[in-house]
Amino acid sequence: MSKQKSALWPGNPYPLGATWDGHGVNFALFSELAERVELCLFDDAGAETRVELAEVDGFIWHAFLPSVGPGQRYGYRVHGPYDPARGQRSNSAKLLLDPYAKAVEGPVDWDESLFGYRFGRPWERSDADSAAHQTRCVVVNPYFDWRGDRPLRIPYHESVVYETHVRGLTIGHPELPPELRGTYAGLAHPAVVEHLQRLGVTAVELMPVHEFVNDHHLVQRGLSNYWGYNTIGFFAPHHRYAAQGTRGQQVAEFKAMVRRGEFLEHAQVFDNCYGTARGQVETSLAAGQDLILEIDWQGARQVRERIRAAQSIYILPPSRDTLESRLQGRKQDGAEVIGERMRQAVSEMSHWDESDYVVVNDRFEVALADLQAILRANRLRRPAQGMRLSGLIRELLSAT
Repeated sequence: MSKQKSALWPGNPYPLGATWDGHGVNFALFSELAERVELCLFDDAGAETRVELAEVDGFIWHAFLPSVGPGQRYGYRVHGPYDPARGQRSNSAKLLLDPYAKAVEGPVDWDESLFGYRFGRPWERSDADSAAHQTRCVVVNPYFDWRGDRPLRIPYHESVVYETHVRGLTIGHPELPPELRGTYAGLAHPAVVEHLQRLGVTAVELMPVHEFVNDHHLVQRGLSNYWGYNTIGFFAPHHRYAAQGTRGQQVAEFKAMVRRGEFLEHAQVFDNCYGTARGQVETSLAAGQDLILEIDWQGARQVRERIRAAQSIYILPPSRDTLESRLQGRKQDGAEVIGERMRQAVSEMSHWDESDYVVVNDRFEVALADLQAILRANRLRRPAQGMRLSGLIRELLSAT
């Protein structure tokens, strides 16, 4: 164990936990009872360096270390009163977890040193150092490319929520690579996503995925806590479900599972978010099938960027009065919602000139005939015909 000798700045009391800003890490810990707080940094060999947090604001002990970055293991030692009869059990021999830790590494082995008392003699204080047997907190990189991902906001009456277990759903899946089974990355694998989509699932509710420990009585029996109802870190994804590492990689992997990147396009329309599954579109196109996506201008821009051959059709109402009448005729929204939709419709319709074709939906049969004509014309374009007529063209051009 050694004392910190490098630069130490006062830092800020908020946010709580360990926060990396690209230049260093701000550490902040709340303790109303503490008289002294030491931040404990651990290197790859397990050697401990202690840094005393001298700044206190509103019972929050804090400091900024410019020499520290993501992947750093850490914990705390708190000095203060020890009076079990009054519920005060401060003991600096015990390495403490940061309750706001965003990642945790390693198991708890239930060694006697983890406890503040002696086994068999609970009235005796134990000053055995617990650091060698305690799990460690990990500083994480908070920056992540969400790629414009946002909540889908599917209405409750259209939602199908599937409760599942990360390990249980993926551990025996035959289409998953063995290294991804039982992990966040496995849950985000296209084979699992497509299975859920085929079931009609719109949202997944995961059983406990925050950091939890295996109960002592289970460890004694050679078992583990499958369900996860023994949380020690509500802000940290459970490290054993990570396929890519436990030095903060589990956080990025968890976020990637949420993001998935499985949408060809996504957009927010009238406070609702919609998306089109990339896999289904690519499968249909590869089979030479015609595909029509009913999407807004935001989604159309994304599709054109990804599929250059895509053609866009903008369907306009014959008038604003007709549009309002049709919204009322659906009998799904109240007057206030319809009014807001009409106000936003002007902005939506201003993008009509970004499309390749424009159809006015006055009489349904006429608008339908126009759409069919556009579809027939696009079927005759050379790229589409080249795919459909590949056999004929080879025959016609083959040497006799």
